[in-house]
Amino acid sequence: MALTSGLLLALALCLARPPGRFVLLARFPGRTGRGLPAWRPRLPPPPVLLAVPVAAWLTGVALPHVLVAVTVSATAVVVVRLHRAGRRRARAATTRREVAEAMDVLAAQVRAGLAPATAVRAAAEDLPWLGGVAGVAAVGGDVPAALRTSAARPGAAALGSLAAAWAVAERSGAPLAEVLERLGDGVRADLEVHREVESAVAPARATSRLLAGLPVLGLGLGGSLGSDPVHVLLHTLPGALCLVAGVGLSLLGLLWVDHLVEGAQP
Repeated sequence: MALTSGLLLALALCLARPPGRFVLLARFPGRTGRGLPAWRPRLPPPPVLLAVPVAAWLTGVALPHVLVAVTVSATAVVVVRLHRAGRRRARAATTRREVAEAMDVLAAQVRAGLAPATAVRAAAEDLPWLGGVAGVAAVGGDVPAALRTSAARPGAAALGSLAAAWAVAERSGAPLAEVLERLGDGVRADLEVHREVESAVAPARATSRLLAGLPVLGLGLGGSLGSDPVHVLLHTLPGALCLVAGVGLSLLGLLWVDHLVEGAQP
């Protein structure tokens, strides 16, 4: 239909009368005069004749498919982003638990009489992620710097405080066991706060995902009533525009809710 409309439009251009310039000849005695418009039909150039049906076909047939492809790509990008954000939060929660466990193990070993460097190497046997810090301690390196590097991991911010306490203990000889116990208590309290926040925002996140998926149920309902909404959305220009608008608003809603939830994190 789009290609036929384009061909008819090209034919209309061929037969169209350009803006007229009328040349009137005066009548004189003994001379035959006629008043005729100076009009000659002029054909558009071949590129125009070719471009009109092609543009009509692209607008009516190819453009809906392009819009659908863009919509699917945007949906995939948003879904991957939300999935990665969820995995990042899960890894941060796991790291907080590991850091709290590391503080408890280090505090127990230091109170048992082990030197801090020896305690780190012993703890690394049960906590492999401490292997880098234990390796630095084994060669007499800068343990506080290694701890600060490890603190860059999401959920391991307490290691920065441990690095500061370790540096003070090395310079002054102050006992480290009590500091480790207090840091462990602080990490566990922080972990509990994060759990409460996650429990509080989980309904909002679940509701946003449910609302984003409801239009799919609407498509099924429309199909059960005898219509074909999927064909309209995927193969017609008005339907593709509606698809882009609806999916775009749903994705924006998901991203906005996720942004609000991330802002609620302590």
